[in-house]
Amino acid sequence: MNGDLAFALRGVGCAVGNGFALRDVSFELPTGYVMGLIGANGAGKTTTIRCLLGMRGIETGEIELLGHRVPGPAALRQDVGVVLDHTYLVGDWRLAEVERTLRPFYDRWDSVRYRQLLAEFGLDPRAKVKEISRGMGMKLMIAVALSHRARLLVFDEPKRS
Repeated sequence: MNGDLAFALRGVGCAVGNGFALRDVSFELPTGYVMGLIGANGAGKTTTIRCLLGMRGIETGEIELLGHRVPGPAALRQDVGVVLDHTYLVGDWRLAEVERTLRPFYDRWDSVRYRQLLAEFGLDPRAKVKEISRGMGMKLMIAVALSHRARLLVFDEPKRS
């Protein structure tokens, strides 16, 4: 394991039910750098991200995330902020409830930062998740990802409506 890497994929292979498969995917990101995955729709960007995060199993290869093999210890989730291509929160929650619900899961949750980000993004803490637009939902997810002082941020582009 290399402590100087944010993550590394080495020879990763993963079959997806619709006949698509990742084959021999290898790349790494040194700590402190930014990377973007660019490719056509259906090229495997989201599948690669899901494998990196341990959300999808792999058949071949290995993945290292912040010095740990994936799947890693549960505590590793403390260090990764994730914004997926959809909002995964309960629609009836108010934005203030989002914080109250998620805060216990993160040792470094910063309530002041969360409220600052909501204000900066123009999000009303009294609004319900299901009442905000898709774009505002992405801003909410960014606020959540940034509010627990993650060491690595992983963003998947929102799908076009």
